[in-house]
Amino acid sequence: MYDTLRNDVHFESKGFIPAVSITDFPIRDHKVILLLRRRKWVDIRTGKSFILPLKIAAEGTRYSKEFAAFLKETYGHIPGVNIGPNLAIDETSLSNGDLYTIVTNRDRHGREMCLVAIVAGTKSETVIAALRHIPEHLLDSVEEVTLDLSDSMRKIVRSCFRKASRVIDRFHIQKLACDAVQEMRIIKERTVGKKPLSAV
Repeated sequence: MYDTLRNDVHFESKGFIPAVSITDFPIRDHKVILLLRRRKWVDIRTGKSFILPLKIAAEGTRYSKEFAAFLKETYGHIPGVNIGPNLAIDETSLSNGDLYTIVTNRDRHGREMCLVAIVAGTKSETVIAALRHIPEHLLDSVEEVTLDLSDSMRKIVRSCFRKASRVIDRFHIQKLACDAVQEMRIIKERTVGKKPLSAV
């Protein structure tokens, strides 16, 4: 696919997106961290940019027992094993505009064992069904969930983490405040622009 785009005059390479680090299968008992950078392309005809989808495994491959054990040790093999009293839930786009709902353990601060669940899509019914695979006593042990202002996220938290307090992410509050100030500034500029200038 890379060679096809490179040789097509309608597409142009525009550098790379920021690198991400991935914990890979250890080699000879040594920890392996991969730094992955993905090339960004632009369709000259439309001006739209995109990245190629990333295939994690080739067709026909299988996980070995050793690799399965590595995944269990790194990410947890029991649903909800990484759960804690303080969680965060948000949506993100990983590739090609596909949206995912991600639940993380805030106390892990983005380090190993922070991922509680990742669900394809953002529909509340889909996410709720996935999270209910986690034992009920673990869901009820959650004390606080940080989320955005969407009705879908509130429904998910209300349904799955019944005993948890809901805390709105401060970045969403800051964005709302900035948007409100910007709107007031625009209205003021329009109003002032309509007033006749005083004679000097």
